[in-house]
Amino acid sequence: MNETERHIQLSAIHVRWSADERTFIARSDQFPAVAYRHDSSLAAMNGLIDAIHEHLGAVTSVPGGDAEREH
Repeated sequence: MNETERHIQLSAIHVRWSADERTFIARSDQFPAVAYRHDSSLAAMNGLIDAIHEHLGAVTSVPGGDAEREH
């Protein structure tokens, strides 16, 4: 499958502020093992979508943020 043809549909993205880490953390219930942290809430959401694509095998990235996979 061509990477540009890969689509995901999320029912919701949850973004919360972590005062301890001073960053926004974005997650989706559909992919609980993937989260994305950024100092911008919008960039955290965009980064989460890219991290989910990467998690599914499509290689994408957003500079300036930190993706994480929880085990």
